[in-house]
Amino acid sequence: MKDYVLITAARNEGGYIDQTIKAVRAQTHLPLRWVIISDGSTDNTNEIVKAHADECGFIDLVATEPRQGRSFGAKAKAINSSYRRVAGLSHDVVGILDADITFEPDYYEKLLPEFDHNPELGISGGFVLDIINGRPIRRTLSIDWSVRGPVQTFRRNCFEDIGGYRPLKYGGIDAVAEVMARKAGWKVRTIADLYAKHHRPTGTENQSFIKAHFKVGRQNYVNGYGHLFMLMRCLIRMPQTPVITGASAMMAGYLTSWISREPFEIPQDLVTFLRKEQKQRMFKS
Repeated sequence: MKDYVLITAARNEGGYIDQTIKAVRAQTHLPLRWVIISDGSTDNTNEIVKAHADECGFIDLVATEPRQGRSFGAKAKAINSSYRRVAGLSHDVVGILDADITFEPDYYEKLLPEFDHNPELGISGGFVLDIINGRPIRRTLSIDWSVRGPVQTFRRNCFEDIGGYRPLKYGGIDAVAEVMARKAGWKVRTIADLYAKHHRPTGTENQSFIKAHFKVGRQNYVNGYGHLFMLMRCLIRMPQTPVITGASAMMAGYLTSWISREPFEIPQDLVTFLRKEQKQRMFKS
């Protein structure tokens, strides 16, 4: 079975990271190394990680100085710098894991063989269930095009081919990584019958659902999403929690950036590739 390394960028994750570490330590196939970069944490994140690191040899805690606010650009840089700490290890797969994820003990044992079965597979991962008010919520996802960011797992060659994550103003580093991978000829696929639980919905660390969805809309614009594709995406998301309001906030964020003519955060050739893909997907559906 393939060897893998894990990278986690954590900031003030004291309420979640203990259960994530326990889920990884319980794996039937353990990582060679797990770099957890505590990106300016001011809570007890460092103490929790250190306690686990003292008990097992594969966890590497990197603690940076506290800073103001969260930054998706800082997260991308933290992950990329952490990878340099493990690049010299003989590994085949690079797993990016958020600090609020849990899964069954055989998660990686089931996931890693997918890279053997499909030599063109560049990014894979399990289906992420968002835990909201104690209930698992299954989000709409095109499993043959995308893998949720909290569990994105890369073939090493793919991760190095695209240069890791690209720092972005509003986030979406995982989505852009997928576009870059597909443009480079790699396949991206979620394993639909392999599950991971996400205990805090993406983007809600210090803000409401509405503000988080508004930011996603702005993110989608500056990351190159086409107008019609964005409209269809919002319509599909209308029934999802929070009903109507989340999708409306996304569209409002997108239109705000469009009206103000914010510059794209990715190169024009990547925008062109992405919008061509989106048109093909719309016509195919």
